[in-house]
Amino acid sequence: MLLPLAGILAVICLLWFADIDQIGMHLSMVKSSTVIYACLLQLLTIFLINLQWKKAGEAIGQNIPLQKILYVNMAGAFVESVTPAVKTGGEVTKAYLFRSQMGLTSGQAVAMVSLQKAASIFTFVLINIIGMVWYLNLYGVHGHQGTVLLISLAFLLLVLALVLGLVFAPQRLIAVLCCLPLVKKARHKLTAFAESLHHCLQQALVQRRKMLGFIFLSVLVWAFFACKAYLISHALHLQASFLQIAVITYFAYMVAMVPLLPGGLGSFEGSMLFLLAPIGVPLAQGLTMALVLRFVTFWFVFILSAAYLGIYTLSQRLVPHYR
Repeated sequence: MLLPLAGILAVICLLWFADIDQIGMHLSMVKSSTVIYACLLQLLTIFLINLQWKKAGEAIGQNIPLQKILYVNMAGAFVESVTPAVKTGGEVTKAYLFRSQMGLTSGQAVAMVSLQKAASIFTFVLINIIGMVWYLNLYGVHGHQGTVLLISLAFLLLVLALVLGLVFAPQRLIAVLCCLPLVKKARHKLTAFAESLHHCLQQALVQRRKMLGFIFLSVLVWAFFACKAYLISHALHLQASFLQIAVITYFAYMVAMVPLLPGGLGSFEGSMLFLLAPIGVPLAQGLTMALVLRFVTFWFVFILSAAYLGIYTLSQRLVPHYR
């Protein structure tokens, strides 16, 4: 509970240094229809992510109903919102639910998580590298922005290397893990798990068309993030092109993935302000954009996932009662 409060406190600190009256003025410029359109795009994003998970299940030979995948992802989204970034807590939750409630083995559950995560991070890293070449070519690497971006990219590349290692060489990665003193007692279980995971992933990786499908869906998901950001920036009359807004949005998410605060709360808003400064966006205007975009991509998803899980839990309790 302390981490979410720390994230909210970080946002409050940003508001403290900004002009509240100007933020209120800029917020009044954002029509309710703009927020609704952005939330609809977020719903479409959620659908695409769930479709990607279904394809991941099919790749390992598991035809899981989309409704059940939605439940797992909603539970994961809720956990992601209250745990530090890089979505580690959410992914562990998804793997656990796939194993405990969907009847998958540990190897199959982790294989699904690994495939989806690898496709998403690989696409995101590629987009950020292309964007960074463009951004640093215009604004240089000498400022604080360049330093922060390079450090964040290095962290993201490390995460990508670990995920790809889990996908393409799970047995070697887990063999290294078995050398640690704390896990030596579980060596036999981990070795058996590595073999199961390797078998599931090999079954999926030979299906090249499906692997390309994962990448394509990831590109669509990240493209919608840029569209939501530009829709909000257009409503605020920011003097910035679609390319500028898209690149800065991706960079802000990249910085927010460093595991400091739950869901990148506070670090995302601060990063967006930090990166909008070189293109001449005023503090209040930039913070307003970050807050509205964060509502759509974080708070809206958090409320939606919490409501879904509450209704689902209540329905599960009521159905046996009426039977």
